[in-house]
Amino acid sequence: MRGWEMSEKFIVAGDDYKNRLKEVKLLSSVQLKAAISVNRALGADIVQKQVNEQWGNGLLRQLSTDLMAEFPEMKEFSLSNIKYVKKWYLFYNRADIKSQQLVGQLPWGHNIAIMSKYSDCNEALFYVQQPMR
Repeated sequence: MRGWEMSEKFIVAGDDYKNRLKEVKLLSSVQLKAAISVNRALGADIVQKQVNEQWGNGLLRQLSTDLMAEFPEMKEFSLSNIKYVKKWYLFYNRADIKSQQLVGQLPWGHNIAIMSKYSDCNEALFYVQQPMR
């Protein structure tokens, strides 16, 4: 077999690789939980500031601008995403913890699609809890 015809197969043997794979999966799970916590806290803070301290929608724009300046490599702080974080918080705020965890496992784009399609949290949770086909 010539070098350019080599097989693309890569066989991994040994516990070292398997342990590393488990670590990566665990880190991914921790990262997801952290993102959910950040979204919940940020959403709650936005709602609280706008209701209790009567801050207007300018808060969202300023918050987005400041966060993007502080974390320029993170696209998650765009104005539209900040608005979705607030909407996500308000939409699922009354759901029980188990449901919030389930929703938190969905990719962000799926959450946006679900919130756009359903106006009722219970409808959305029914959809989320259906087995994948």
